[in-house]
Amino acid sequence: MTDSETTGTSTDGPVDTGRTGATAVPEVPRRSQAAPVSRLPQLAAGGALAATLTWVVVVVLCARRGLDLTDESFYLLSYRWWNVNFDAFTGVQYVYGPVFQLLGYDIGLLRIVRLLVTVATHAWLGWAFMGWLRVQRPSAPDTRWWEVAGAATITACAGITYSWLPLSPGYNDLALSCAFVLAGGTLRVARDNALDRPPPAWVPVGMGAAAVVMALAKWSSAALVLLGVVVVLVAVHVAARQSLVRLGRLAALGVAGVLLMAGFVQFLLVPFQTIVPPMLEVNSRVADSTNSPGALMARYRTGGETLVDDVVAQYWPLLLAAVLTPLLARWMRIGVTLAVLALGWSVVQVVRRDGTLAGSPNLLTFTVTIFAPLAAVLLAAMAAGLVSAVRERGSRQDGEGSWRPHLARAVVVVMLLVLPVAVSVGTGNLLQFMAVLGLAAWVALAIMVVTAPWARQRATQVLLVGAVGGIVLATTCIAVDGLWNRPYRTSGFSASTATVQDVPALESVRVAPDDAAAYTELRRQLMPYVERPGRAMMPFDGMAGLVYLLDGRPVGEAWYSRLDTARSTAGVIRTCDDDRWWGARKPIVLFNRPVTDLERSALRHCGIHLARYEKIRVTVPIPDVVVYVPRNGS
Repeated sequence: MTDSETTGTSTDGPVDTGRTGATAVPEVPRRSQAAPVSRLPQLAAGGALAATLTWVVVVVLCARRGLDLTDESFYLLSYRWWNVNFDAFTGVQYVYGPVFQLLGYDIGLLRIVRLLVTVATHAWLGWAFMGWLRVQRPSAPDTRWWEVAGAATITACAGITYSWLPLSPGYNDLALSCAFVLAGGTLRVARDNALDRPPPAWVPVGMGAAAVVMALAKWSSAALVLLGVVVVLVAVHVAARQSLVRLGRLAALGVAGVLLMAGFVQFLLVPFQTIVPPMLEVNSRVADSTNSPGALMARYRTGGETLVDDVVAQYWPLLLAAVLTPLLARWMRIGVTLAVLALGWSVVQVVRRDGTLAGSPNLLTFTVTIFAPLAAVLLAAMAAGLVSAVRERGSRQDGEGSWRPHLARAVVVVMLLVLPVAVSVGTGNLLQFMAVLGLAAWVALAIMVVTAPWARQRATQVLLVGAVGGIVLATTCIAVDGLWNRPYRTSGFSASTATVQDVPALESVRVAPDDAAAYTELRRQLMPYVERPGRAMMPFDGMAGLVYLLDGRPVGEAWYSRLDTARSTAGVIRTCDDDRWWGARKPIVLFNRPVTDLERSALRHCGIHLARYEKIRVTVPIPDVVVYVPRNGS
């Protein structure tokens, strides 16, 4: 994966083929018959593929184990009623809902679909990036193993998406996958422009289709990502001096992809006039309350400051070594020793702090584990670049228009640097918790640094390769732990051994024995009311899982937020005003806390008086659950 170390200087740009200035068309140099081929790319590829295979196998093994009653069940519940329940802040149900239905509502198979999508989109990003990087590194080893090594390393980092997200697919991982499709397409276009040839038609068409899917999944992130992609595409066309005709062809094919996917949704799934109005209304309520822009920005700033403080406090020797090793080119042994000691010390820190434990409770810890080597790569790149610039100052005479290839390279770097953050915008979590899921984009930049001619100094290579290898190893450990031992809000593999009897919705998964017994008993208690699927239910708060396992259908949003009861009750009132689809079978109401006047008012608006309901206390993993059912037993 890395260029072989050389003495003397080397250019970091396309080779000249006789065309003038920035219009020179790069071409990949051919390896001579006698040129030796390093086996390092093969070793790197083997290691990265082994890491990927490790967590992929664990995903498959754990696909039918455990169930989260909160966020994951919210996804499953929205997918179950994807074409009749439209109150939602995201349109991910129109993507995975039909898939879930085609799979026979099999939760295990749906989790495998998520795995396939995740691996495929990361592999696409990796291969497209390495194809683009080949043009930027004309002296790279002339073997396909070089591209395979880089692409496999990037793909291995997909494991981080299993660090703390629910096991079933949701809007966050789908938005990230779409963003990587768009970024990979942009890289392919940039590569073909540099080689003075039009990209295949399927690339912009696929990008247009992915843009529609991303807008459905997470519109706030999609707007930022799409704007950035358009800017980058225009910039690379300007840098390559491509004609307006070629740019127009690219735009037309992209629009065609948008129209094809939009038409598919409109005519074969659900019309946009049905999807968009309730989604806008729900998002308006979200923006006015818990996830207001001002509150989010304050949260992001506080989280960023905490991350920087923790990385510096815990891994300052690694960061210091990253700055010093490029400066020790004349003292190679000292530099290598410093790099090895810093890397070794960092490993000790990770072990001491349990830095590869996954799950929500360990988010602060394992994000520092990942960001520390990324910060080291950044500092080493800055230091090595500065040293190289000082050494070569005045040694080059840039020709007219030489800024163009630098512009093309710079916008791609900025795109990959910003992409994980752009996808994360809008989350109510700390920004770094979501951004780390886009680790693959940052590792791609780290590979760019590792293969840079100005970073070939031995000590710098040791530190950079060690940092990237450490990221891949840490990601694999975190992914395995997040799947096997600490899956999101559910029991691990060894504890999830029992099938849930007489609960059709959960027949495709195993859960902890106590949970299985509780779910079976809950359904038995409520059988007279839920014998037919689709019973209207109002779960206050965060109990989508109980609605799902009872084959119920939510009134209003599938997710009733504990932090925003006004939003939940507003959804209930809107549904009652628009369409009381339940008819004479009045909704079942669930509470895991005392009923407030706000909920009583909303229920009365719907003709529901809890005083006329029977109260049933149930024992489930969610504490203090009370179920209100109509006294007439209907």
